[in-house]
Amino acid sequence: MVIGTASVPVSLSQDWTAEYRGVVIGVPGSPLSFTEIAGLLDAPAVRTNDRATLNRHGEISGTDWLGARTVTLVIEVNAESADEFASNMAALNEAFAPVRSVSPFSFRFPGVAGGGSRVVWGKVRKRVTVMDWAYTHHYATMSVELYCPEPFVLSTTSGTGRATLPASIAPPGSGIRFPLVFPVRFGQSQSAEVVRVDNPGDFAAPLRLTLRGPIGDPAVVNLGTGEQLEFAYTLLAGQWLTVDTATRDVLFNGTPRFLTPGRRNTWLTAPPGFSTFGLRGVRLTDTGPEPELIAEWSATWV
Repeated sequence: MVIGTASVPVSLSQDWTAEYRGVVIGVPGSPLSFTEIAGLLDAPAVRTNDRATLNRHGEISGTDWLGARTVTLVIEVNAESADEFASNMAALNEAFAPVRSVSPFSFRFPGVAGGGSRVVWGKVRKRVTVMDWAYTHHYATMSVELYCPEPFVLSTTSGTGRATLPASIAPPGSGIRFPLVFPVRFGQSQSAEVVRVDNPGDFAAPLRLTLRGPIGDPAVVNLGTGEQLEFAYTLLAGQWLTVDTATRDVLFNGTPRFLTPGRRNTWLTAPPGFSTFGLRGVRLTDTGPEPELIAEWSATWV
Protein backbone atom coordinates (compact mmCIF):
# COMPACT_ATOMS: atom_id res chain seq x y z
CA MET A 1 0.00 0.00 0.00
CA VAL A 2 1.54 3.30 -1.09
CA ILE A 3 0.61 6.48 0.75
CA GLY A 4 -0.20 9.41 -1.51
CA THR A 5 -1.98 12.74 -1.55
CA ALA A 6 -5.07 11.19 -3.14
CA SER A 7 -6.01 9.69 0.25
CA VAL A 8 -6.51 13.03 2.04
CA PRO A 9 -9.68 12.64 4.16
CA VAL A 10 -12.39 15.25 4.32
CA SER A 11 -12.71 14.41 8.02
CA LEU A 12 -11.14 11.81 10.26
CA SER A 13 -13.74 9.25 11.34
CA GLN A 14 -11.48 6.70 13.05
CA ASP A 15 -9.68 7.08 16.37
CA TRP A 16 -5.88 7.18 16.40
CA THR A 17 -5.68 8.55 12.88
CA ALA A 18 -4.07 11.79 11.69
CA GLU A 19 -3.31 13.67 8.48
CA TYR A 20 -0.61 16.18 7.55
CA ARG A 21 -0.03 17.62 4.07
CA GLY A 22 -1.84 14.77 2.39
CA VAL A 23 -0.33 11.83 4.29
CA VAL A 24 -2.74 9.82 6.46
CA ILE A 25 -1.29 7.94 9.42
CA GLY A 26 -2.85 5.31 11.68
CA VAL A 27 -5.58 3.80 9.48
CA PRO A 28 -5.94 0.05 10.22
CA GLY A 29 -3.95 -1.94 7.68
CA SER A 30 -1.83 1.09 6.75
CA PRO A 31 1.97 0.78 6.72
CA LEU A 32 2.13 4.03 8.74
CA SER A 33 1.30 4.14 12.45
CA PHE A 34 2.21 6.11 15.56
CA THR A 35 4.39 4.66 18.29
CA GLU A 36 4.56 7.86 20.36
CA ILE A 37 2.93 11.31 20.40
CA ALA A 38 4.04 14.09 22.73
CA GLY A 39 2.98 17.70 23.17
CA LEU A 40 -0.78 17.51 22.65
CA LEU A 41 -1.66 16.75 26.28
CA ASP A 42 1.09 19.02 27.61
CA ALA A 43 0.46 22.64 28.52
CA PRO A 44 2.20 24.96 26.05
CA ALA A 45 5.08 27.17 27.09
CA VAL A 46 4.23 30.25 29.17
CA ARG A 47 5.71 33.75 28.84
CA THR A 48 5.66 35.83 32.00
CA ASN A 49 5.94 39.51 32.88
CA ASP A 50 7.16 38.91 36.43
CA ARG A 51 9.42 41.54 37.99
CA ALA A 52 11.94 41.27 40.79
CA THR A 53 10.99 43.15 43.96
CA LEU A 54 13.28 45.90 45.21
CA ASN A 55 15.00 45.40 48.60
CA ARG A 56 12.71 42.56 49.65
CA HIS A 57 12.09 38.91 48.98
CA GLY A 58 10.01 37.55 46.14
CA GLU A 59 8.78 38.87 42.84
CA ILE A 60 5.82 40.84 41.51
CA SER A 61 3.65 38.53 39.46
CA GLY A 62 2.77 39.84 36.01
CA THR A 63 0.42 38.66 33.29
CA ASP A 64 1.12 35.22 31.85
CA TRP A 65 0.83 34.58 28.12
CA LEU A 66 0.90 31.30 26.24
CA GLY A 67 3.86 30.67 24.00
CA ALA A 68 4.28 28.19 21.18
CA ARG A 69 3.41 24.50 21.34
CA THR A 70 5.80 21.74 20.24
CA VAL A 71 4.32 18.44 19.06
CA THR A 72 6.59 15.41 18.60
CA LEU A 73 5.44 12.48 16.45
CA VAL A 74 7.17 9.12 16.26
CA ILE A 75 5.97 7.32 13.12
CA GLU A 76 6.55 3.66 12.30
CA VAL A 77 6.90 2.66 8.64
CA ASN A 78 6.55 -1.00 7.71
CA ALA A 79 6.34 -2.33 4.14
CA GLU A 80 6.37 -5.70 2.39
CA SER A 81 8.60 -4.73 -0.51
CA ALA A 82 11.48 -2.40 -1.22
CA ASP A 83 9.43 -0.38 -3.74
CA GLU A 84 6.53 0.10 -1.32
CA PHE A 85 8.92 1.06 1.47
CA ALA A 86 10.73 3.58 -0.73
CA SER A 87 7.44 5.14 -1.88
CA ASN A 88 6.12 5.52 1.67
CA MET A 89 9.37 7.01 2.93
CA ALA A 90 9.37 9.47 0.02
CA ALA A 91 5.79 10.50 0.83
CA LEU A 92 6.68 11.05 4.49
CA ASN A 93 9.83 12.99 3.65
CA GLU A 94 7.83 15.21 1.29
CA ALA A 95 5.02 15.84 3.78
CA PHE A 96 7.34 16.51 6.71
CA ALA A 97 9.85 18.63 4.83
CA PRO A 98 11.22 21.64 6.78
CA VAL A 99 11.31 25.30 5.76
CA ARG A 100 7.64 25.53 4.85
CA SER A 101 4.74 27.57 6.17
CA VAL A 102 2.48 26.22 8.91
CA SER A 103 -0.03 23.58 7.84
CA PRO A 104 -2.88 21.83 9.65
CA PHE A 105 -2.08 18.63 11.53
CA SER A 106 -5.52 17.06 11.84
CA PHE A 107 -6.07 14.18 14.22
CA ARG A 108 -8.59 12.16 16.19
CA PHE A 109 -7.03 10.91 19.42
CA PRO A 110 -9.20 9.73 22.35
CA GLY A 111 -8.62 11.82 25.46
CA VAL A 112 -7.22 14.82 23.57
CA ALA A 113 -9.48 17.90 23.44
CA GLY A 114 -12.66 15.93 23.92
CA GLY A 115 -11.65 13.12 21.60
CA GLY A 116 -13.20 14.47 18.38
CA SER A 117 -11.61 15.65 15.14
CA ARG A 118 -9.11 18.35 16.13
CA VAL A 119 -6.31 20.34 14.53
CA VAL A 120 -3.14 22.22 15.39
CA TRP A 121 -1.23 24.37 12.91
CA GLY A 122 2.47 23.65 12.73
CA LYS A 123 5.58 23.38 10.61
CA VAL A 124 8.48 20.96 10.74
CA ARG A 125 11.49 22.06 12.74
CA LYS A 126 13.16 18.67 13.10
CA ARG A 127 12.99 15.25 11.41
CA VAL A 128 15.11 12.22 12.33
CA THR A 129 15.20 8.76 10.72
CA VAL A 130 17.82 6.21 11.73
CA MET A 131 19.16 3.86 9.04
CA ASP A 132 19.93 0.61 10.84
CA TRP A 133 19.52 -3.16 10.31
CA ALA A 134 15.71 -2.86 10.49
CA TYR A 135 15.78 -0.16 7.78
CA THR A 136 17.32 -2.64 5.34
CA HIS A 137 14.34 -4.93 6.03
CA HIS A 138 11.71 -2.31 5.11
CA TYR A 139 11.09 -1.03 8.64
CA ALA A 140 11.90 2.46 9.94
CA THR A 141 11.01 4.87 12.71
CA MET A 142 10.76 8.58 11.93
CA SER A 143 10.67 11.25 14.64
CA VAL A 144 9.15 14.60 13.62
CA GLU A 145 8.99 17.82 15.63
CA LEU A 146 6.19 20.26 14.74
CA TYR A 147 6.50 23.86 15.87
CA CYS A 148 3.05 25.36 16.43
CA PRO A 149 3.28 29.15 16.90
CA GLU A 150 -0.38 29.23 18.00
CA PRO A 151 -0.70 26.93 21.03
CA PHE A 152 -4.39 26.18 20.59
CA VAL A 153 -5.97 22.84 19.77
CA LEU A 154 -9.04 23.61 17.66
CA SER A 155 -12.10 21.77 16.49
CA THR A 156 -11.99 21.01 12.77
CA THR A 157 -15.54 22.37 12.46
CA SER A 158 -16.52 25.98 13.08
CA GLY A 159 -19.59 27.58 14.58
CA THR A 160 -21.23 30.59 12.97
CA GLY A 161 -23.92 33.09 13.89
CA ARG A 162 -25.51 36.27 12.53
CA ALA A 163 -26.90 39.37 14.19
CA THR A 164 -28.57 42.39 12.55
CA LEU A 165 -29.90 45.84 13.30
CA PRO A 166 -33.39 45.38 11.82
CA ALA A 167 -35.49 48.54 11.55
CA SER A 168 -38.52 46.57 12.71
CA ILE A 169 -36.91 46.16 16.14
CA ALA A 170 -34.91 49.34 16.55
CA PRO A 171 -35.02 52.80 14.94
CA PRO A 172 -31.94 54.25 13.19
CA GLY A 173 -29.09 54.75 15.63
CA SER A 174 -30.43 52.38 18.25
CA GLY A 175 -29.58 48.73 17.59
CA ILE A 176 -28.87 47.15 20.96
CA ARG A 177 -29.96 49.85 23.39
CA PHE A 178 -27.28 51.49 25.53
CA PRO A 179 -26.38 51.95 28.32
CA LEU A 180 -26.83 48.30 29.23
CA VAL A 181 -27.00 46.59 32.59
CA PHE A 182 -24.93 43.43 32.42
CA PRO A 183 -25.62 40.60 32.01
CA VAL A 184 -28.24 41.55 29.44
CA ARG A 185 -31.35 39.37 29.18
CA PHE A 186 -33.43 39.22 26.02
CA GLY A 187 -37.04 38.45 25.27
CA GLN A 188 -38.15 36.52 22.23
CA SER A 189 -38.63 39.63 20.09
CA GLN A 190 -34.91 40.51 20.15
CA SER A 191 -33.48 37.08 19.38
CA ALA A 192 -32.57 38.15 15.81
CA GLU A 193 -30.10 40.72 17.13
CA VAL A 194 -27.68 38.43 18.99
CA VAL A 195 -25.14 35.71 18.26
CA ARG A 196 -25.10 32.90 20.80
CA VAL A 197 -21.69 31.24 20.91
CA ASP A 198 -21.12 27.73 22.25
CA ASN A 199 -17.47 26.94 23.02
CA PRO A 200 -17.22 23.42 24.51
CA GLY A 201 -13.43 23.76 24.88
CA ASP A 202 -11.45 24.73 27.98
CA PHE A 203 -9.97 28.03 26.72
CA ALA A 204 -11.29 31.28 25.28
CA ALA A 205 -11.88 30.99 21.52
CA PRO A 206 -10.79 33.78 19.16
CA LEU A 207 -13.50 35.20 16.92
CA ARG A 208 -13.60 35.93 13.20
CA LEU A 209 -16.00 38.82 12.72
CA THR A 210 -17.53 40.35 9.60
CA LEU A 211 -19.30 43.71 9.94
CA ARG A 212 -21.42 44.78 6.97
CA GLY A 213 -22.87 48.21 6.25
CA PRO A 214 -24.65 50.47 6.05
CA ILE A 215 -23.66 51.33 9.63
CA GLY A 216 -21.73 54.00 11.47
CA ASP A 217 -19.31 53.31 14.34
CA PRO A 218 -19.93 49.53 14.27
CA ALA A 219 -19.23 47.66 17.48
CA VAL A 220 -19.48 44.06 18.67
CA VAL A 221 -20.45 43.71 22.34
CA ASN A 222 -20.24 40.77 24.73
CA LEU A 223 -23.67 41.12 26.29
CA GLY A 224 -22.67 39.16 29.39
CA THR A 225 -19.61 41.21 30.35
CA GLY A 226 -19.94 44.53 28.52
CA GLU A 227 -16.62 44.10 26.69
CA GLN A 228 -16.71 45.49 23.19
CA LEU A 229 -14.74 45.99 19.99
CA GLU A 230 -15.67 49.22 18.21
CA PHE A 231 -14.45 50.99 15.08
CA ALA A 232 -14.83 54.73 14.52
CA TYR A 233 -15.71 54.27 10.87
CA THR A 234 -18.69 54.40 8.52
CA LEU A 235 -19.51 51.41 6.36
CA LEU A 236 -21.76 52.11 3.39
CA ALA A 237 -24.00 49.51 1.76
CA GLY A 238 -21.80 46.90 0.10
CA GLN A 239 -18.82 47.62 2.37
CA TRP A 240 -17.58 45.39 5.14
CA LEU A 241 -14.87 44.89 7.74
CA THR A 242 -13.27 41.50 8.45
CA VAL A 243 -11.70 41.21 11.91
CA ASP A 244 -9.63 38.35 13.31
CA THR A 245 -9.30 38.76 17.07
CA ALA A 246 -6.47 36.18 17.22
CA THR A 247 -4.15 37.86 14.71
CA ARG A 248 -5.75 41.32 15.22
CA ASP A 249 -5.92 41.79 11.47
CA VAL A 250 -8.58 44.21 10.22
CA LEU A 251 -9.50 44.14 6.52
CA PHE A 252 -11.71 46.66 4.72
CA ASN A 253 -13.42 45.00 1.74
CA GLY A 254 -10.66 42.35 1.91
CA THR A 255 -7.77 44.86 2.01
CA PRO A 256 -5.67 45.68 5.12
CA ARG A 257 -6.70 49.06 6.45
CA PHE A 258 -5.72 51.17 9.43
CA LEU A 259 -8.85 52.12 11.30
CA THR A 260 -9.26 54.41 14.29
CA PRO A 261 -10.51 52.29 17.19
CA GLY A 262 -13.27 53.41 19.47
CA ARG A 263 -13.17 53.59 23.25
CA ARG A 264 -13.06 50.71 25.75
CA ASN A 265 -11.87 48.31 23.07
CA THR A 266 -11.10 44.65 23.79
CA TRP A 267 -10.04 42.00 21.28
CA LEU A 268 -13.06 39.84 22.00
CA THR A 269 -12.96 36.11 22.62
CA ALA A 270 -15.64 33.54 23.45
CA PRO A 271 -14.95 31.98 26.87
CA PRO A 272 -15.67 28.29 27.52
CA GLY A 273 -19.39 27.60 27.66
CA PHE A 274 -22.09 29.86 26.27
CA SER A 275 -21.79 33.59 25.58
CA THR A 276 -23.87 36.13 23.71
CA PHE A 277 -22.71 38.91 21.38
CA GLY A 278 -24.67 41.78 19.87
CA LEU A 279 -24.18 44.37 17.13
CA ARG A 280 -24.18 48.06 18.01
CA GLY A 281 -23.98 51.02 15.65
CA VAL A 282 -25.76 53.87 13.92
CA ARG A 283 -28.26 52.91 11.24
CA LEU A 284 -27.73 55.10 8.20
CA THR A 285 -31.12 54.44 6.63
CA ASP A 286 -34.47 52.84 7.40
CA THR A 287 -34.55 51.08 4.04
CA GLY A 288 -32.20 48.87 2.09
CA PRO A 289 -29.95 46.13 3.46
CA GLU A 290 -29.76 45.59 7.20
CA PRO A 291 -26.41 46.16 8.93
CA GLU A 292 -25.19 42.79 10.11
CA LEU A 293 -22.59 40.97 12.14
CA ILE A 294 -21.38 37.49 11.15
CA ALA A 295 -19.28 35.68 13.77
CA GLU A 296 -17.29 32.48 13.34
CA TRP A 297 -15.42 30.51 15.98
CA SER A 298 -13.89 27.12 16.71
CA ALA A 299 -13.98 25.27 20.02
CA THR A 300 -10.59 25.85 21.64
CA TRP A 301 -8.44 23.81 24.02
CA VAL A 302 -4.96 24.17 25.48
